[in-house]
Amino acid sequence: MTGNGILVDAMMQSSVQDIFAIGDVALIDGSALRIESVDNAQMTAVRAAAAICGLAQPAIAAPWFWSEQFDVRLQSAGIVPLASPDLRHQMRPGKREGGFSVWSYGDKGQLAAVEAVRDPAGYMLGKKCLDLALSPDPDDIGNCDFDLKAFIAAGNKK
Repeated sequence: MTGNGILVDAMMQSSVQDIFAIGDVALIDGSALRIESVDNAQMTAVRAAAAICGLAQPAIAAPWFWSEQFDVRLQSAGIVPLASPDLRHQMRPGKREGGFSVWSYGDKGQLAAVEAVRDPAGYMLGKKCLDLALSPDPDDIGNCDFDLKAFIAAGNKK
């Protein structure tokens, strides 16, 4: 345990046998970051239950969050790597009026997060990239003509 939460491994088990921690209090694999969201609480509970029952662990997906502020939906997936010296952001226009997404790249130019405003398609495609560990070139992301669906389809076949 630290002052910021309970240290656990990828199966949500602490250093004390048969003690698990999930949700907001869990610091997974020595991370200094606690993820405080409903999705994280549910997914870490699933991981702990699988470990307790001796079942296969589910795939780890990018953390995500959404909020509605008046008539604007905000969606995010992944974690913006603020401590990365290589941090780069690229904006991508959305298909809806006033919509856009911001794609954040961290260490070695890897996609780390996607944040979308009024752009559900950009969010879903970005989350898919994160979940599949695909990292489109930032210059391509800024190009409205770049076909993200085709990029994901091609990358998913590898």
